[in-house]
Parts: sequence; structure tokens; C-alpha cells
Amino acid sequence: MSFSRYFLLFFFLPIFFLSSCSKDSIEDDSADDGENPELVEFVLTIPKDERNILENTSIIYLSNHSGEILDSAEIDYSQENIITFMVEESNGYDITIRQIDELVPPFPDMYTWITYTNIVPGAHTIGEFFEYPDPVDVSVIVNNAADSLGNIPFSFFYSNSNGIINIGSDSVEISWTVALNDGFYSAFKKVGEPYPRFFWHENVTEPLETTVDFQALPFADDLITFEVPSNDYFSVRILGSKTNSYFSSDLIQTYSASDGSTYFEAYTKTSLFDYFTTTISYSRGDKNYAISKKSEIASMTVDEIIMDFEIINPTPSSFDVSTSGNYDGYTLLYKNELEGADINVSHNILGNADDLNTLDYLDTLQNELMEEFSISSSDLNFKAFKMIDLDLNSSSENYVQFYLDGSGIGVGEAVRVVSEFY
Repeated sequence: MSFSRYFLLFFFLPIFFLSSCSKDSIEDDSADDGENPELVEFVLTIPKDERNILENTSIIYLSNHSGEILDSAEIDYSQENIITFMVEESNGYDITIRQIDELVPPFPDMYTWITYTNIVPGAHTIGEFFEYPDPVDVSVIVNNAADSLGNIPFSFFYSNSNGIINIGSDSVEISWTVALNDGFYSAFKKVGEPYPRFFWHENVTEPLETTVDFQALPFADDLITFEVPSNDYFSVRILGSKTNSYFSSDLIQTYSASDGSTYFEAYTKTSLFDYFTTTISYSRGDKNYAISKKSEIASMTVDEIIMDFEIINPTPSSFDVSTSGNYDGYTLLYKNELEGADINVSHNILGNADDLNTLDYLDTLQNELMEEFSISSSDLNFKAFKMIDLDLNSSSENYVQFYLDGSGIGVGEAVRVVSEFY
């Protein structure tokens, strides 16, 4: 087995997932003749990933099931990394990746740890090769945009603009940057018309500047529907894409409601897209629920998410939680609110539910990690807990994706989350 990670900002910010590889271990011929433990190679390959290039050095830690850090190495995401730890044969070790993202005030700095639990020594790949594609500028002017009263209300932008809006007296300009060879979609709707109208350019290979007449745009007249469980509030975000890649997606619609409704419908032209990624979030009481799914079908019905938790002790040095349901990981978020030290500390723990329910050494590991930054657990206030469940294809090489951007999951796969903020 191997494992990979994908990172955005916390909660609709970053994404993490594991991918498959060999479990074979290689014995070290240099081991002594039985007097000392025999060592094997623990080889970790970390591909180039431009999403994770930060000013501060990223570090990978190897720890045992007592929470003790045994070894560490630096990671340079601007190139491929091959890291070898020599370890005793064991049922598994934990791997933790540390990243520091120093943000511009008033946003707090983000200290993030991602721990993969119970990894058997052998050859593993963490992450995936990623380079940002070449950007291409797009500018679309839509004339005759005003309604019968000479107004251009925000509701005119049916797809929430898919870009930067510049509103004139009877025209609008949508400006955006797309990935080379990606498409560009934007939809508009006037009051009194039965459907929105859309602009679509399938393959942007060079800077695009064009002007169109609203009445000449075709209708987006395919109905898509969404049903959610009972809720106090829910929101829907729908993306369409021609390819199953990270950047190839266009915003079709966003919607939110706090009236207790459980149904939403929208219109698009489904033939434009091969894949749809939908993120639906809803809240009930103190708990927040979310599901992100990629499918070849735009409409979606969300079943009740069967996961729950109760925080018994939120203190970092002795954290304790009671969980129920099947899940694949959870996130702890703490905030250092001491004067002059505005820091968010996030610890993401990945593994199967049985392993995660028996991590008695977690506080030891966290204390060792925090010593590096001279952060005391007593300085941290508990802010959020999040459980994650994965619904992956049996043939999928993905194992864990932590955040709900949705672009990292495969077709037919889904990520479910239950969270609570304190």
C-alpha cells in the first residue's frame, strides 16, 4: 500500500488522499547476527507538487506507536524526494508531514500536521506529481444585458459570474483566467425568461476577447435536481468539467437556503460537460454535514450521513473523543490566541476507524511536534473537530482525501464529512 496527500486551506481550503503501492520490505544485509534488531528499509517517494511549495521547509517525521519521533527529513516540493528510513520490522509506523503557511495579517499563520497511521515498512509514494498549467486570460462582453427597467441585478449572473464582473449601463464584462486548453462557461438569466442563457468556449488555447448579444445566446434548459436531508441550513455548489483533471471545471451554480427546504433545482446544458462535481453542505443543531461527489450525472440525492462523535476532553495534552460509524480520518483544529501569537494548529489523522479509536499515544506525538515551535498545549484553544468517510471505487488507487474541494476524487467517488466548531 502507498499513500498520498493533497492540500488546500482548512475546510474548503486544502485536499489529502493515499494511493496504492508495494508492501514489500527489503532487509538490510548489514544487520548484526542476531544481537541487534534486524533493520529494513522504509522508502518514501514524494513527487514534485507545486501546490505545496511554501516559504518554510516542510518536514516528514517517522514515529512509533508510543508517539515517539524516531527520525525526520526535509521535503522539497519543487522536486522529487526519495527518503529512506532504516527501521525495525514492525506491524506499522506512523508518518507525519508538517507544513507551515505564513499568511498575510489579519489571517493567522497555519501550522498543519498530517499523520498517516499504521504504515507497514516498505516502498510508498506520498502525494502525486503536480505542476500548475499555463494560464490564459478570458474576457467576454455581453450586450443587451439590462432588463425592461434598464437594470442589471445580480440575479442576472446565473452561474455566479465565473469570473470578475464589470457592469455597464446595458452590458456586462466577465474576465477570468483559465488553464490552457480548458473551457469557459458562464450563464445569465433575465427575469421573465424560462431558462438561463449560456456562453461556452470549449478549448481556450490563446487569450480570448469576444463580444456577444444576450438574445443570441442559447438556452441552458436541462433541469438538474438536488435533495438533502432535513436541515437548518444547506448550500449547493455544482461544477462541470470536460476532463477529469484538477483545473478543468466551470461553476454551474451555487445556492443556499435557511428555510428548512430539502430540494433545489437548477438549469444548465448537461451535454457541455462529461463530469459533475457537487458539494452539498447542511447543518442541523451544532453539527455540520457535507458531501462532495464526482459523477457523470448532474442531479444528486444525499442520504443521511451516518457518522457522529462526542468530544469528551478537548485539551490537546489529553484529547479524547467518542465516535460512531465508519470513517477514515479526522481533523483536530486548535488556535493559539495568546497576545502576539495568532496561530492555527491543525492535526489531520488518517487511517481506519479501528486504528483511530485506539490512538492512546496521540497526545505524546502532538507534544513532541509542538516542542519544535515552542508551543505549549496549554496555550491552545480547541476550535473544531471533523470526521471524514470515503466512498471510493474498488479499483481506485486513492485512499484518503481530506478536504472538500472535490477535484481530487475520482468519478463515482465521494467524501463525507461531519464537523463541529467550538
